[in-house]
Amino acid sequence: MSLSWAAASGTDEHLYVVQPALNPKKFQEFEVTERKQLTHNTAQLRFRLKPDQELGLKTASCLVAAADIDGAESVQLLTTPV
Repeated sequence: MSLSWAAASGTDEHLYVVQPALNPKKFQEFEVTERKQLTHNTAQLRFRLKPDQELGLKTASCLVAAADIDGAESVQLLTTPV
């Protein structure tokens, strides 16, 4: 299912369509634009979205992240974005 909604621009009264960046049926790649180490085992990551995208998570949703480590090990992590 594809979702889209209209949102008001902060600079004028025109409306534009905002697409959710996430698809609950498949993993998608996003570029990491910033990594900030918070503790020895916690980091804050920021990802680049297209200008017409929003993350698309509802309140109390979780995010499943997946990565292939050195092409051999596949890792998945469930997390709640802040």
